[in-house]
Amino acid sequence: MKQIRRFNVLIIIFIYFVFSSCNSQSNINIEILGNWQVISNSDLTELLYTEIFFNDTYLTTYNEKGGLTPASKYFIKEGDMIITYWADGKQENVGRVSIVGDLLKFTGEEHEFVYKRIDESPNLGEYNNGKIEEGIFRTAFFARMNQWKKGNGSD
Repeated sequence: MKQIRRFNVLIIIFIYFVFSSCNSQSNINIEILGNWQVISNSDLTELLYTEIFFNDTYLTTYNEKGGLTPASKYFIKEGDMIITYWADGKQENVGRVSIVGDLLKFTGEEHEFVYKRIDESPNLGEYNNGKIEEGIFRTAFFARMNQWKKGNGSD
């Protein structure tokens, strides 16, 4: 009888750890969903203003020079974000993902990308999902970009 109880306890503990690790992964995915704007990027000599939209499977970026990029599939594995590029199917590990308050960070061996959550409308997610026209999004994008450049001494 004691062996059955011990076995049941072990099963319950195992199930708890499996679900808590799955829940931890899904919490990162849930928190990452939405719109983000660049704050800093230690990997580039020229920092471009960029916004990112994450849904549950894909990410889309829009930057001041290249505009809208094709959607790329992403997933989080063991705390790192892996992106599969649309054009060639190549996968890239962009680094360890962490969210602190309204900041999203990707940290690699030689880089750190930091983004801030965008809570206002219109945004890239609305444009990406066809809820607003490009001109409306671009007006808001460039207003946020100009505000960002003032704060970063780029203006």
